[in-house]
Amino acid sequence: MVKKFDFVVIGGGLVGCMTCLSISSKSKSVCLIEKNKLNKVISEDYSPLSLTTNSVDFLKEKNLWDNVLFRSNPIEFLYIKLFNSFNSIKISASDVNLESLGYVIDKAPFLSHLRNLCKQDENICVIDDAEIDIDDSDLPSKIIFPNSSDIVDFCQLIVTDGANSKFAKKFNIPSKNINYEQTSFIFNAEYDSLEKSAVQIFTDKGVFAVLPGSGNKKSIVATIHNKFINHFQFESNNMNDKLLESQLLPHVKNLKNLKLIYKHPLNTSRLVNWLSDKALFLGNSSQLLHPFGAQGFNFSLDCIKKLDSEWKTASINPKFDEHIINIITKKRNELFYSIDLISLLLMRNNILSNISSSVISKTLNLSSTFKNYFIKRILNI
Repeated sequence: MVKKFDFVVIGGGLVGCMTCLSISSKSKSVCLIEKNKLNKVISEDYSPLSLTTNSVDFLKEKNLWDNVLFRSNPIEFLYIKLFNSFNSIKISASDVNLESLGYVIDKAPFLSHLRNLCKQDENICVIDDAEIDIDDSDLPSKIIFPNSSDIVDFCQLIVTDGANSKFAKKFNIPSKNINYEQTSFIFNAEYDSLEKSAVQIFTDKGVFAVLPGSGNKKSIVATIHNKFINHFQFESNNMNDKLLESQLLPHVKNLKNLKLIYKHPLNTSRLVNWLSDKALFLGNSSQLLHPFGAQGFNFSLDCIKKLDSEWKTASINPKFDEHIINIITKKRNELFYSIDLISLLLMRNNILSNISSSVISKTLNLSSTFKNYFIKRILNI
């Protein structure tokens, strides 16, 4: 049986679901294909997802924010502590004339909500628990299901299947890989900290982010240089809470009930071409970013927002507007440059990082112009 759609989106995560809902809002048909069961996401853990104000504006535009707002935690203040600096740099939303610098939400219920909306949308056909292949022509236009006779025809293919994309490899799209020699850890914990505040702390052992929450719905993201991981004993019964808390002082006190919920080595990758003749790649399938600044999902939403006006024409002509593609590509390259520069200056355990942190700290405290520029760059405003 052959089914025809304007678009096919491979991957039912946050980026895949948001892409489908964006396409559907333009009254275009889309088939969402996910290799796993697209069940409700149930998690006892609090998995933090940071949203910039730009992302929130897009969710409002798509009538998705009201469902998220009541369980979101606003960030009105951001404190940045650089290496051995005694004082932190305080950044407030009022510095850039905003109500908040961003929000932190729980990823699992948000993803469940998006998946339910996709299942209920008359323009979206959801096929889950599916092994698929794509025809090997120069311009593929068919999804093949090895275990059935079904075939899906499409005009435009969008791949959001996550890091180390199977289809990027199938289409022989080269990638650039970067090993930061760090490992990222996400914890749920209880602690005392300032309300509506996030903290980013750069130390000789790694980078720590403290995110706002309530009760036991609080989280810490630690990006540790691999040579120091054993000092913290994160994966043993003797987890060194006191050493972790010492890295977070004075912003976090009375740290307790620390629970590791996620860990992954920071070997990031970026496709050289996020848009090819065969497919458009979004999300982690296109670029896996360093967690500093929480730009991964936010940049993906920014791409979807820019492509939002393109779905109607792209369903007829597989080529996207060159001007919009150039804007996204430029923004993508600028983001890579910013992350690589910050990594070089502030995330290495060396003399350069110590000197850079001192210079940046003094400049931010002395120059309001540089401070505003810095805020807008790290928050993608």
